[in-house]
Amino acid sequence: MVSVSTAGAAASLRVQVWRKLRSLGALYLQQSVCLLPATADVARDVRRLAGRVRQGGGTARVLPMAFTDPAAEQAVITELNAARDTSTPKSSSGCRAASRTGRRPGPAPRGTDDGFAALARLAGLPGTTRPGS
Repeated sequence: MVSVSTAGAAASLRVQVWRKLRSLGALYLQQSVCLLPATADVARDVRRLAGRVRQGGGTARVLPMAFTDPAAEQAVITELNAARDTSTPKSSSGCRAASRTGRRPGPAPRGTDDGFAALARLAGLPGTTRPGS
């Protein structure tokens, strides 16, 4: 789970952060708080983004979470996948439009659902605990 505030920072930083988080597969829970797939590539990009936010005068928190209820975990995975599928517009030929997301056309990378599950286990939502709890 990631929480970012760019209050007091340049408006361009807010736009960059939003675009980057969306390109990484963010599902916003509320303004400035989102879930992301727990993959090594996403974790690396989020660490870099958090550093950029802090350098730009904002705040960023990256918080691990874990589900204790498998049904709650599956519900969040389903929501993440639905958000990912609806946030990528389709062209008239049915191909995913890569120009808006910066991603290559085609299905989500292998292991994405596993990444969402790993992230969901780290989020601390109802039916969850923090790792090691």
